Amino acid sequence: MSELTTKETISLLIELGDGETANQLESLIDSKPNLGNKTLSELPYTNELENTNWRGTEHAYGYIEVDNDSDDYFNIRPATTIQPDNTLKNKQVNIKLGSLYTMNYPGWGRHNVLMHFKCKHSKANSNETTLIEFEQKFKSREGEGAGNIGDFIFLGLRVPKNGMQFEIQTINVSNDSDDEALKVLESDTIKNGLDLANASFATLQPFTKMASGVLNLLLSRNKNKIVQQFTLGFDFDSNATDIAKLRLGTYVVAQVKRNELPWNDWIYQRSTGLVVNKDDNSIRLPYNHITFNVLAYN
Repeated sequence: MSELTTKETISLLIELGDGETANQLESLIDSKPNLGNKTLSELPYTNELENTNWRGTEHAYGYIEVDNDSDDYFNIRPATTIQPDNTLKNKQVNIKLGSLYTMNYPGWGRHNVLMHFKCKHSKANSNETTLIEFEQKFKSREGEGAGNIGDFIFLGLRVPKNGMQFEIQTINVSNDSDDEALKVLESDTIKNGLDLANASFATLQPFTKMASGVLNLLLSRNKNKIVQQFTLGFDFDSNATDIAKLRLGTYVVAQVKRNELPWNDWIYQRSTGLVVNKDDNSIRLPYNHITFNVLAYN
């Protein structure tokens, strides 16, 4: 979405039935015609852009600190400030999706979202790695989270010795025929995740090629657009101040400029399973965000 011009965005939003946001952007062009051919990522913040948080490319990365002495609330720290767990090198882990929160997506009402996952997977007792790709599809209403919680993504992923690379893309699937064709990605089999525990690199290649092909096919349709895209390069060097560190636990990734989200203003509330404001627990994190878990493999 961030690469569309303002005029292209207006046309797309009208197709998606989001006339309100389209009208706001048209008002912006009326007052400043030179912005019509600017990409969304180039636009300065104005009141007309209040409902377009999805136009940004930057994300903020947090880590939920589980405190067993706390009854309900856990603090969230920037993922760059936690201590890495070096025992995870070349060990197997599971990656689970906590949930997907579509707080502000293009269009309105219910969103059909394809999540495309990429991760580096290492061969046992070797420096050889391969890139794994996998997809799942979710339904989520505007301002809410997807109904699914705790679906597996990768099982038995072996962490490379020099750190793990994890990428997520979310695609707003607005083409009705594509949505129908992708219903298989909502099946129980897909929700069980991709089992890497005993799979050879060769047997995993067809899955990766298929996932990549589905992604390219979707993005060839005019209505389907990437809303969120980020890559987390987890590191084991505690001195790497601007890189996320890898350890077991829950990560939160929000689509927002990092200077606009001080994590110490927010907490994780166990009783609701939500990220909420520390001073007013009735206020949910208002940005599109994803939670995922890195868990021990058994």
